Amino acid sequence: MNEHFPDVPSRPGATPAPHLTPGFARALEARAPLTMKDSLEVVRQYAWFERSLFEIVGAWVVSVEEPAIRVCLHVSSRRHVLHAELWEDLFGGLGWVAGDPVIPLPDSVLVDFMQHFRLPDQDGTLERVVGLYRVVLPRLISTYSLHLEHSAQVADAAILRVLKLVLLEDHEEWHQGEMMLQSLLTTEADVLAASRRQSELEVLAQRCGLGASAWPG
Repeated sequence: MNEHFPDVPSRPGATPAPHLTPGFARALEARAPLTMKDSLEVVRQYAWFERSLFEIVGAWVVSVEEPAIRVCLHVSSRRHVLHAELWEDLFGGLGWVAGDPVIPLPDSVLVDFMQHFRLPDQDGTLERVVGLYRVVLPRLISTYSLHLEHSAQVADAAILRVLKLVLLEDHEEWHQGEMMLQSLLTTEADVLAASRRQSELEVLAQRCGLGASAWPG
């Protein structure tokens, strides 16, 4: 099965919003603390990305043969949809009103990155696991960690609560995924294939502003 990756995750009732700038945290490059509008933009992008992870990793589960890896990917997929829902639930507290678009249409470079991350069905489990646990998840953790560091304790209290929760779960997922990945690296060819896949995705992730590169120094 060669599933089609949607431009916008399929949340019921979601409608496209105008394009946003590349990366999660571009709004933070020019101003701190965030305005309400800035916070809403960043949270919407988090929600899009997390729901995209849920859909992509969930689609992988049905085509992975190894039972232990299927279980691990299923757990990861479920975590990311729960994280998406946490971000979506914040919209009301950040000025969202009925009739506003819920999920944004992200910049094309971020969509392009997710297309490369998804991989067609003929690619192996190793490449998928490398993309998730050595590129996407570490960079997502980096983004969330820096957002936590740059947030105001009072003004951003609701966002801070979600950041702390998703970071706790993401670190656990990262640890478990890396352990599983290392169990797949049984030959020199496996190690080289993992390195190639990681390098390919790191270049694309840097280009689209995923990770700490999206933040000011």
